[in-house]
Amino acid sequence: MWTLTEQHDVDRPIVYGYLRLHRSTPERQAALTVTLAQYCDQHELRLCGIFIERRPESVDAPAFAGLLDVLLLSGAYGVVLPSARHLGGKQVAARRREQLKATGARLLFVRGPLRTALRRSDLAGVPGTAEPGVAAATTRGPATPSASGPV
Repeated sequence: MWTLTEQHDVDRPIVYGYLRLHRSTPERQAALTVTLAQYCDQHELRLCGIFIERRPESVDAPAFAGLLDVLLLSGAYGVVLPSARHLGGKQVAARRREQLKATGARLLFVRGPLRTALRRSDLAGVPGTAEPGVAAATTRGPATPSASGPV
C-alpha cells in the first residue's frame, strides 16, 4: 500500500534572501533575518543564504552580483526580500527586477507593495471612520505574507 504524499520527505524549493541595509543597526539586521527565515518556514521554502548589501545604492553592488551568480549556478526557486524597497530606488529596482527575471527566479516579498489610499465608500460601516470628509491614510499590504509571481 502506498503512503500519503504528505508522509514523504520532499525537498523544499531553494531560495536566497537579499537585504539592502545601508546605515542599519545590527538589531535591525537580526530582526529582518528572522523575518525572512519565518517567511520561508511558513511557505515551506529552504532559505540557503542571505546576501546583505551595506554600500550605498548602485546597480552593480557586490552582494547583488553574488546573488545573481548563485541564482544562475543553483537554479534556485526564488529570492525573498522583506519588501520591494530592498531592491533599491525606482531606477535601480527596475534594473534589478530585469536581472532577476533573466535568471528565472521568482521574487517573493514578505510584505507586499503599499496600497493606494482608500475611498470613503471603502470605509462604510468600519468603526471609527464615520467622520465625513476625512480620507483614510495609505495602508500597508495584507496582514499575511504575500508573494509575487515570476519576475
